[in-house]
Amino acid sequence: MALRLSTGLRNNLLQGTGGIAGLFADGIMDIYTGTMPANADAAEPGTLLVRVSVSSGAAGSAQTGGGTAGTGVGTNGLDFGTAAAGSITKDASTWSGTGRADGEAGWWRFYATQVLKGTSGTAIRMDGNCAVSGGDLNMSDLTVATAATITIDTFSITLPAY
Repeated sequence: MALRLSTGLRNNLLQGTGGIAGLFADGIMDIYTGTMPANADAAEPGTLLVRVSVSSGAAGSAQTGGGTAGTGVGTNGLDFGTAAAGSITKDASTWSGTGRADGEAGWWRFYATQVLKGTSGTAIRMDGNCAVSGGDLNMSDLTVATAATITIDTFSITLPAY
């Protein structure tokens, strides 16, 4: 028998203090080449193409692997809007980043403010694939060039009802 979640529960899991919006408040999104790892506990394969923050500003406190991440930087971190109908979308701010390398976007990882990279069973992060359509993150063009600005116009997370 499958679990079935009410809209109220789904919205609270997304919006509440301990929900996705709260856990990822002021976080950042890194976009990488290649295929995402088997799970979000695994280290990041591929080349980091772009770090997405508010208006391409400096954000996040990176830890290259193991140990404890830094304190994080709330300035320029990404936030979500209000949950509705079991979905939550990016807030009204401009989510963008400047290309750090040339390549084709394959997947992304969203980190909490305290960016913890590498293998970790305790880090707060989520992964998804990049595509022109039908992806977890849809981009108008998957090609990223060094120094080019990449803007994320739409982004949402939906919890299924069952």
